Amino acid sequence: MTDNEKQIYFDERRLLVEGEVQVAARFDKSILTLSGGALLLSMTFVKDIVRGSPKDTWVLIVAWILLGMAIAAMLISLLTSQRAYQRQRDILDKEYSSLGGRDEYNCWACATKWLNRISIVVFLVAISFLGYFSIKNIEKSLGYQDGQVKTITEREVKAYN
Repeated sequence: MTDNEKQIYFDERRLLVEGEVQVAARFDKSILTLSGGALLLSMTFVKDIVRGSPKDTWVLIVAWILLGMAIAAMLISLLTSQRAYQRQRDILDKEYSSLGGRDEYNCWACATKWLNRISIVVFLVAISFLGYFSIKNIEKSLGYQDGQVKTITEREVKAYN
């Protein structure tokens, strides 16, 4: 491989690494934003649409706990990611100075990868729970019970308005 080919390879590799870092940053930001937004949206849904006593509140509580777990996993992932960069830099420094480093393991990078996977799975499960809760409570607020339309009294109409 000529020097020019090596330079092209290293330039292309650097661009790929930069792209990977940008995508990872967007992923982290997206999970945090979506989880926080889902929490706020569900609270607003309960306050403004469901009103009174919601149906299947345990589902909502589980969803909120899962969203909190997704946020926590992502925040911890940001810390482990920082440590992974520090550890990889140490490994590279050792390799460069001929003190070894080539075969060293970066446990922080592995932890970051698993935390990211956990956060997306937990987030998706939480959204499923929120969807279930929303469907059940929209049915309730529209007057459906077990597939049957509930008769609404004039008093209930006035209370709703």
